[in-house]
Amino acid sequence: LLNNERIEIVEKSKLLGLILTRDLKCDENTNYLVKDANRRMLMLHAASKFTSDKNVLKLIYYSRIRCKLDQSAVVWNGSLTKKNISDLERVQKSAVRIICGKNYESYSDTLSELGMKRLSERRNILCLKFAKKSLKVENFGHLFPINSKSHDMKTRKSDFYKVSKSYSKRYLQSAIPSMQRMLNRDIK
Repeated sequence: LLNNERIEIVEKSKLLGLILTRDLKCDENTNYLVKDANRRMLMLHAASKFTSDKNVLKLIYYSRIRCKLDQSAVVWNGSLTKKNISDLERVQKSAVRIICGKNYESYSDTLSELGMKRLSERRNILCLKFAKKSLKVENFGHLFPINSKSHDMKTRKSDFYKVSKSYSKRYLQSAIPSMQRMLNRDIK
């Protein structure tokens, strides 16, 4: 109830291309992104029949498919399960196989040959980049407070940014605490 009026409970909702569920799990959103990305793969398949130029095919992948897989990644990256991560990565594996055609050997070798990163690495880079940009925005400063020490002693392990206390695993894996930890790892 809010102001003595009953609030409607919604099982899932789509907000700015992100599917939010009542339990705040990423399964629905990941499934949606994978399905949409696989639908967009038709364009990459069609293009591969007309050209074998890896740069052109890679550009099509970046502009039509990977952008979908990266959509709102900063918000949901920390909450992904291993299954979600592998589902998303499987799309890129298929795309890399199409881009390389008959010359495909292994996923890792092909990624380094094409100068690409795994999607999980890319999401971490995007999150860290977002956190660093947020530090420069006055309104976001409270999200990444500097850890104030009560003494001047140097310790072996001290975080520069205060990591929000979490009383649940879900909050521990959510966007802000995971970016706070990323910023601390980046400093060391």
